[in-house]
Amino acid sequence: MNRARTDTELHFDELIAQRRRKGRETYGRGLEHTDNYDWNQMALEEALDLAQYLAAENLRLRQRSIQVRDMIARVIRWPDDVLPQGVIEEETRRQRNAMADRIMRMQVGEP
Repeated sequence: MNRARTDTELHFDELIAQRRRKGRETYGRGLEHTDNYDWNQMALEEALDLAQYLAAENLRLRQRSIQVRDMIARVIRWPDDVLPQGVIEEETRRQRNAMADRIMRMQVGEP
């Protein structure tokens, strides 16, 4: 059995060490199980924050991916039958929004 630690394990260990150092710098000591905290509640709040951070980053990456595919499509000039799906979806969304804007302007009497 190979007991050598992987790069991922080493990286994770370093991240943990950094958090411990930051905690000691902030609070002047390490974490103690006897501290008067509701550790379950704190863990739940941290998990909920984590979920929000991941959702925000996921959305940012998805939007950036669409932008990059759109830029590539403009440069490459993909044939319609092989255009990347994200580009098709984004263009469809753009056209729907443009049509909705025109309809709204017509309803309020703008040209």
